[in-house]
Formats: sequence, C-alpha cells, structure tokens
Amino acid sequence: MSGELTNILQNKSYLCVINSADKIYGTNNNATYQINWNDFLPRDHEAYKLGFSAQTSGMNVKDTSSTFTITSIVGNTMNVNWVSGMICAGQQIVSNNSTTTISGSFNATISGNLMTISGSVTNYICVGATLTSSGTLTGTAITGSISGTTLTVTIAAVGFNLVPGVVIAGSTITSGTTILSQLTGSGGGIGTYLVSISQTAASTSITATYNYNITGSTITGLQSGTQNTSNAVYTISNSYNQLPSPITITSSYNFSLGTTYIVSGTALSSSGSGSFVISNSFYIPGPAIASSGSVVYSGARLTSNLLGRSYSFDTSNKGTTYTLGVLQRDIQTSSSSSNSYSAFYLNFPPKTMSRPNQNLITINFYNSFNNQLLTDTSTTGVPLSDMAPYTLMLEFTPINESFNKIQTY
Repeated sequence: MSGELTNILQNKSYLCVINSADKIYGTNNNATYQINWNDFLPRDHEAYKLGFSAQTSGMNVKDTSSTFTITSIVGNTMNVNWVSGMICAGQQIVSNNSTTTISGSFNATISGNLMTISGSVTNYICVGATLTSSGTLTGTAITGSISGTTLTVTIAAVGFNLVPGVVIAGSTITSGTTILSQLTGSGGGIGTYLVSISQTAASTSITATYNYNITGSTITGLQSGTQNTSNAVYTISNSYNQLPSPITITSSYNFSLGTTYIVSGTALSSSGSGSFVISNSFYIPGPAIASSGSVVYSGARLTSNLLGRSYSFDTSNKGTTYTLGVLQRDIQTSSSSSNSYSAFYLNFPPKTMSRPNQNLITINFYNSFNNQLLTDTSTTGVPLSDMAPYTLMLEFTPINESFNKIQTY
C-alpha cells in the first residue's frame, strides 16, 4: 500500500472586475456591491483561493504634521492651542513626554464613595487620579452628658460633625467611648447619640477625634457639578464612613496618550485654538501639555466582507472581513502629494475562503497608519470625505476536491 498527497487547484479561475462607480450604496472607501454568485461561480465547489489586484486613479493624498498644546481633554473631545503646522483628522497625537504627572490639591468631604469638593482647587483634579490623605480630625468646644448608652449634646462643635466612628473624651467619660449613630437631631450637631459604652457621665466639656486614611483610593468619575470646581461631586473607588469635616487631599494622575488619533474636527493651520474628537477618552482639565501630531499615507489596507459566512473569520480584524492585502502609495515623501495607490496581481498570497452564499460584497480601504477609512486630502493635507475612484479585480480559483486528500491503493 502506498499513499499519494495531492494539492491541486483547478486550472480555470473566475475574474470579477469591480469599479467603484458600480456600488449600490456607501462611499468609495466603504462600498457595497451586488454580485450574482450563482451565475458567476460554479456551485459544485465550496472552497476557493481569492487573489486580487487594485488601482486608484486621480488621487491626492498629502502627509501632514503639527505641533500644539493640549489645554484640556474631556471625554473624547480635545481642546488645543495651535503652535505650528496643520492639525487635522487622522493624525496620531504624541506628547513630548511619554507620561505626564498631573497633580491637584483641594479640600473635600467624603461620605460613602462620594467626594464633594469644598472651596477652590490648586492645579487640577483628574478622573483616574490617586488620592493621598490621612490623619486625625478633632472637634472641641462640645458639651454633653451620658446616661446609659445615650449621649446628649447641648453645645455642638463648629465645623465638626459627630458621626459614627468619632471617639469622645471628657473628664467624666469612660476612655474609648465611640459614637455609633445619631438618635435625634440632625447634621451631627445638637441632639442625642448612641455610644459604645454604657455609663453615667455628668455634663462636661468633650473633645472628639476621628482617625481617617483614604490614601490609595482613586477617582472613578464625575457624578455632578463642573469638574475642577467647588461643589463638584466625584465617585471614588473605596467607600468610607462620613467624615466629620472636610479634609485636605492631594491627587496625582499619570497621564499617557498611548496610541490616540484625531478622528474629526475642523483643520487648524494658523494661530488660535480648536476642538477635535479623538479616538480615546480621558478627563484632563489641564495643564497645557506640549504635543505633536502627524498622519502618513504610505499604504492602504484593503478588506472584503463576503457576508453570510459567519464561520469565516480573520484574526487580524476579529470578524468575518478578510484582509486581502495592502496597496502602496506611488510617492513616499511627506512634502509631496500622491496620485494613486496600487497593488499588483499576486503581490499578496491568495486567501482561502468559503463560497459566498449572499449576493452582496463590502469593500473597505483603510489608511494603514491609523486604521481610519482612507480619504483623499486637499493639496495642503486637509482630509476630504471620501477617496478617489478605483478598479479592483478579484480572482476566484476553485480548490479541487482532491485538495489535501490522501489516496490509498
């Protein structure tokens, strides 16, 4: 007995020529075409090799670069002041420092996982910042008496609330007595309180203390108010008992842009300020961060979604869209415009694919630099709304039934 391994492609292939003008809807860079596969491809073959070649025409793309200062980022809106060059969509943003530390100092009250700012803020509070504050809060000029486990307060401290966890001390009060809850009254002032130790204590002057430590908590979001201003309420990562009085807190946020691109916004090429939508979200009210941006049009990634075949998968985009290959720009200089992108036949190995079962195909072109849909630019580099027309040829070569078949005899 012997074995023979065969891997035979049928001699005949089928060529589909797609012109961008023939799309049924969409834009040139995101176009859907209708093709009757049943009339075009043999029905007795389930698997094909898919190759391509493509050429654009009359295109104009120009690389750009810019320098600017980021004055704030709120969500995915970035506000900038122009320094030089042209700031426009598609540019990758790079901070002059890979990591910028943004610090703040402020007074705040804390109850549960809510932090409310009291008064003005020195520098900046950022969502994501780590908080540092610990110490002992003290309240004086309090007068009260205890009968059993009930503390009656007749004179309250100014700026210090009697809250659960506060330890009270006085000449007639048992050491270690702690307030557990308020029974009558409100706001931690005059009223009655449940305490931890049963005793009889005549009316006396009371000193109240409270130890706290919130170091290591982080700001997780802005719940209400205006960021970086008095009375703004933030959520924090840990929950605490209500504090008796405001505490002084410092915050530190290590800000890194990572891989962030300008998605949209009116191009800015002269002195002034502007706002742009960016690809990632941050909450940075300041300070000004020196940055630069650039976009390069060196290559265009071509993808194809044959639709309907949910079990066909491409790991490069984690979906049913095939990455066919990359078209190269004809001129590779940052100071010159390009006229075309092209990919020659068999520049890239053919893809193995299942026979389409829907009469639609979607074609996309992406700028390889920033993975955004490819567009033409003006002669100065401002991105336009779509790309130039193109011709795309798809070659479908049936894979013989004997593909990878072992015959024994």
